[in-house]
Amino acid sequence: MNFSAVVLGVVYGAWYGLMACLFSDIVMRIRDMRWKEEENQTGLFLLGFGAMAERSDRRKYLLVIIVSSLIYAALFIYLSSTHLELRDCLFLFVLVSYGLMVSLIDIKRHLILLSFNLVGAILGILFGIWRGALWMSVLGGGINLLVMFVFYWLGKKVGYFSRKAEDGTPMGFGDVLYSGVLGLFLGFPQSYLGIMIGSIVGIIFIGGELVRAVVTKTKRRAIPFAPAFTIGAIAVTLFSLGM
Repeated sequence: MNFSAVVLGVVYGAWYGLMACLFSDIVMRIRDMRWKEEENQTGLFLLGFGAMAERSDRRKYLLVIIVSSLIYAALFIYLSSTHLELRDCLFLFVLVSYGLMVSLIDIKRHLILLSFNLVGAILGILFGIWRGALWMSVLGGGINLLVMFVFYWLGKKVGYFSRKAEDGTPMGFGDVLYSGVLGLFLGFPQSYLGIMIGSIVGIIFIGGELVRAVVTKTKRRAIPFAPAFTIGAIAVTLFSLGM
């Protein structure tokens, strides 16, 4: 094991986790100052899509920092122990960094920023051009977007299985856009496999929440789907790189 890679990963991960926590708090403060709940639809569109969560306990900062440190320690060990091309190393690093930030904010605030989706789309297209497979990236993003929009539409119809849920749909439109962004990163056909894995992980999340709601006899909460989609994208990427 490369000790320097572990140290660098832990230090960078701790800093990154702290920045994600601070950024999510800034998002909440901006939202509190400019509009209440979802009354201002223009403001909601500019900031992002999805229901906002309550302010989280600051003691959770430590958990976020620990998880981020472990993820980057594992990433740096992997990158230092393999002989990947610079393009592949950069791609994996950017994908993990982008996906982790989106996932942490989605977990803490149940929100995927529209601006983050736009930045991710640009990055995905740039990597598609760099790999010489721009049209495969566009195709992957388009297919993911279409497939997840169908699930989003069905979710609105079933109302998260009953109207007793705190949120009427299991996923928000920001999740749909995020799945398309990851499709741009992966390109077709890897994008399809990634979204399938992510959907399976998301179904597991929903199942766990349903069980929690039954056991505690409380309303079902909104599910952060960004972590599930991110897990699927990273898993496919590692497999394609020959992990």
